[in-house]
Amino acid sequence: MTPSLDPPIRAPSTVMEGGTLVVETAAGVKEVTIAIPGGGTRRVRVSNGRAEFLLPPGVRGGTPIFVGDGTKPVPFTTTVMVVGSP
Repeated sequence: MTPSLDPPIRAPSTVMEGGTLVVETAAGVKEVTIAIPGGGTRRVRVSNGRAEFLLPPGVRGGTPIFVGDGTKPVPFTTTVMVVGSP
């Protein structure tokens, strides 16, 4: 757990097709929400300050993935782009 991340979640700017998206979180974040256009929304539990999510095979390069911490009243969201494999 990273105690003083600002913003409260940190994700890479890109992830490969079929890869694993790793999100670092600040202390107190228990889960992150991952939204994939056309693929739905999933909640991923945080363990030791990290949330890991394996991209489903149908998520292609060029797809944005929205990652949020779900806190209220001011949630934080960031975007990760899926890049195609060479």
